[in-house]
Amino acid sequence: MDVLSASLNIISMVLINQVDPAVFLNPKMKDLIDYFMLLVLTVSWLRFFSYYLVVRSISKLLLTLIEMIGDTLSFLFIVSCFILIMSSIFATLY
Repeated sequence: MDVLSASLNIISMVLINQVDPAVFLNPKMKDLIDYFMLLVLTVSWLRFFSYYLVVRSISKLLLTLIEMIGDTLSFLFIVSCFILIMSSIFATLY
C-alpha cells in the first residue's frame, strides 16, 4: 500500500507540473485529471486508515464502526421501503 501510494503521489506531482494550463480548459481532459487525482486521494486515505488496523484497540473500534454502518444501511433500506408502502396505502385510503 505504501509503494502504491508513493508511486501515485510521485506520478501525480510530475503530471500536474508537466500539464499545460490550457489543458484544464478542455472539459474531457480536466475530467481525466480529476479522476486520477481522486484515485490518488482515495489510495492515500486507504493507506491512512490501514495504519489504524495495526493498533489492536483502535482496530476493534474501526471494525465495529464499519459493521455498524453496514447494519445502518440495511436498516435504512428497510425503513424506506416501509415508508414507501405505507405512504401509498395512506394515499389510497385517504
